[in-house]
Amino acid sequence: MNIVLTGFMGTGKSSVGKRLAEGLGLEYADTDDLIEARAGMKVRKIFAEKGEAFFLALEKDVIRDITSGKEGLVLSTGGGAVIDEANRRFLRGWGTVVCLAASSGTILERVGSGDERPLLDRPDRKAYVEELLKRREAAYRDCDLLIDTTKKGVEEVTEEIRRFLFC
Repeated sequence: MNIVLTGFMGTGKSSVGKRLAEGLGLEYADTDDLIEARAGMKVRKIFAEKGEAFFLALEKDVIRDITSGKEGLVLSTGGGAVIDEANRRFLRGWGTVVCLAASSGTILERVGSGDERPLLDRPDRKAYVEELLKRREAAYRDCDLLIDTTKKGVEEVTEEIRRFLFC
């Protein structure tokens, strides 16, 4: 069994992913961590020194590598990973893809200052988050399950995913 958690930053992918993996006896991985390990630097530094295109190429490589043989994994992806059609195809062929969503206000509240979030380095963060959410909406809806986490805790979201997987 492989489960992919995707969705915008601040929707709970890491927290839910770790809890879900633990409860199902699966391994947990986060594509951002794998990208950082491969690049030898933090995501923020990758964006600053190498640019977004370099990051996206690394992300695609990591997704292709992990979906080509790893099994028994809960994988959290970056919020833009499923925008790329090839990534979406790899992930959907490899496991159940669950998208976590939340309102722009909730996202901004959860990410706080956003210091480690290079995409939030802009004056009107709320407008930019809303713009990205709108651009990504079709890709997020093209997942096996879409859960709005705006008013839900980690346990509730985890249980909703479990019910979907086993019912």
